Amino acid sequence: MEQVGFAVAVNDAHPLVKRVAHYTTLLPGGFGAVRELTDLLLLAKGCSLGTEGTSS
Repeated sequence: MEQVGFAVAVNDAHPLVKRVAHYTTLLPGGFGAVRELTDLLLLAKGCSLGTEGTSS
C-alpha cells in the first residue's frame, strides 16, 4: 500500500491498513465500496454519473 499512488482501504479493513490508506471508503467491503471508489474517481475526472447502466 505504501508503494502505490493512491492507496484505498474499505471501511471494515484492518486498522493498520486504514492507517496507511490515502482514502477510506464510507462503505464496508462487499457492500458498495468499489462502486463508491469508482464514482469518486469518475467525479474527480469530471465525468457525469448518469443513471444508465446502474443497478439498484
